[in-house]
Amino acid sequence: MVNIVGLLAYYLITGGEVVVTPKIPEEVTAGEDFIIEIHIKKGDLKNHARFLQPLPAGFTAEPVNTMGSVFNFADNSAKFTWINMPEQEEFTISYKVHVDTSVYGYYTIAGKFAYVDEDFERKSVAYSEWTAVLVLNERYDGNGIGQLAENADVEDKTVRCSRKMSSKDNNEILVNLNLQHNVDKFIKIYEAIPDGYVAEPVETGNGIFSFADGTAKFMWQNAPEGSFDVSYKLKPKAGTISQKPDYAGTLFFLKEGEKTQNTAVIDVTKASDLNLSGSAVAANTDSQNTDSDNSGNDPKATNVTGSEGKISYSVQICALKGYRKPNYFNKNSNFRVQDKIRLEAHEGWNKYTVGSFPVYLNARDYRNNLLNNSPVDQAFVAAYNNGERITVQEALMIAGQKWYK
Repeated sequence: MVNIVGLLAYYLITGGEVVVTPKIPEEVTAGEDFIIEIHIKKGDLKNHARFLQPLPAGFTAEPVNTMGSVFNFADNSAKFTWINMPEQEEFTISYKVHVDTSVYGYYTIAGKFAYVDEDFERKSVAYSEWTAVLVLNERYDGNGIGQLAENADVEDKTVRCSRKMSSKDNNEILVNLNLQHNVDKFIKIYEAIPDGYVAEPVETGNGIFSFADGTAKFMWQNAPEGSFDVSYKLKPKAGTISQKPDYAGTLFFLKEGEKTQNTAVIDVTKASDLNLSGSAVAANTDSQNTDSDNSGNDPKATNVTGSEGKISYSVQICALKGYRKPNYFNKNSNFRVQDKIRLEAHEGWNKYTVGSFPVYLNARDYRNNLLNNSPVDQAFVAAYNNGERITVQEALMIAGQKWYK
């Protein structure tokens, strides 16, 4: 499902007052479609015009509303061309974008509106970027957080986010996030909230807060400078809490002229900060398996962890809503994996992994060998802490290991 938060930017040209207003989703899902709308306020201008929008690799486009223009998609760019612009002083064009199933991570959308004015002079509204779009991909990470490190630069030590929790009335927990940064662009925080809780905003720092599908999010196009705090509260869905919630968060940020980077949210909560008592909240264990063409003889997947020990890594090769016996991936011509396949039930998906590696580099090398020497065309490293999935970046920080591309 595409989660759309329209991010609007305005560009004016002195003298002509041409205003171009894009409406672009904040988040999209790999394998699905979404709509981009461009509203153009051009006044009495009637001459030749062109709107050009390059798209990231893996995005394809087809027209929806062209307003009399000729639409073309070539060189991974969507282009609308008018011999004469519409008579209306303002109008909206739109097109549908399909995201390939292999895409994940952050991308920026850029483009240019060029036109001929009433004096037959060529002018344009050029922009380097309008908004950052996050592509969520369940095949890479159930909540879209962990494997974005594969598509980002090495961690920037000048950007830091810490989490501190404290007890409140009615067994609620106040979660305070402190951000220290020198970022002049986009910042976003993802907090993967554990089952049994809901999150509500308290202090947003002029950012946009949302909570859906077990993830709390803060987002800023232009974050407050330096160091600042935001907060939200955790409310148990039922009963009371007897122990500290255990979950992970990730801070994503974009600096001028750089790729998207990320860093793990560091938990600095002390045991004395929380005074929790009573019976634990029951986790939501309703089955989320759905029927599909991939269903086999056994509709249930046991909750088998991908690896043992404290910090360890495995390589995930596939995730299905339906069920397949693990040895299917040893025999199927699209995989033909020689080693033992493990099955892991995680966040409503049946995830199939290979190996158990104590060092990230070994898992990375195994993944690369699969991609280069077998029919497997997509695989990534998954990380575990005592058998529970965590982000790769968090595992590297705990183990004091280095990330390799």
